[in-house]
Amino acid sequence: HYPEVDAALLYDTWAATSKIMPQINRFFYKKGDWMFIPEGCQWKNEGFLTVDDFILGEPMPGAKEISIPKFVRRTAPAAPGKIITPLHVAENIETFAAAGLSGAARLRKTALSPELGSVVTDIESMAWLGRYYADKIRGATRLAEFRQSRDPARQADAVSALENAAASWRKYAALASSQYRPQVLARGWNLDVQALTKDVEQEIRTVRAMTSETPKPRPTPVERNSQKTIGRGLPDEK
Repeated sequence: HYPEVDAALLYDTWAATSKIMPQINRFFYKKGDWMFIPEGCQWKNEGFLTVDDFILGEPMPGAKEISIPKFVRRTAPAAPGKIITPLHVAENIETFAAAGLSGAARLRKTALSPELGSVVTDIESMAWLGRYYADKIRGATRLAEFRQSRDPARQADAVSALENAAASWRKYAALASSQYRPQVLARGWNLDVQALTKDVEQEIRTVRAMTSETPKPRPTPVERNSQKTIGRGLPDEK
């Protein structure tokens, strides 16, 4: 269908970025589709999902991924192959995103048809979104460590990760909005990735202003219900 490029390169590039969302969803699992729209890092009832939402989040039942609170409480090194820590999740997403961007750059060395050019832009936007989540998960993990240890270096790490995440989000938003208009999704909420940039940037300021005395977040009623539904206790009840 796209004779102007190497089919194997296109396949491998597309396949790599296609692994980003499954990895995110295994780590940050929500039973209902309205609870998490990853293209906007938001959900219907509460809007933008923050690092605190990711700290409170739970992995998919039966998955090897472990939650951020469980990781922070661990005292022994992770057993290779037995569990996937939040930082390993971030590394996995980063690897998939890097493969997607590298492959897209190689594909663009050839003159692309308008259709294939749009496909490659979609691949690039998904890769930048993946990099956003990789650094958001790192930031959430470091914030949880800061709350437990009260080490300001961990807070600085969290802020740095979220600054990197924001840079990736801006690249994602620019690419995505070049091809898609803001839209109202099936369950009746708006997806406008450019408008969400203000929430992405506000999160940096919020985490920078936190102190060791800032109250920890509490799950919303929906989060409580979803965690009970999947048979898991709340993170601070384990």
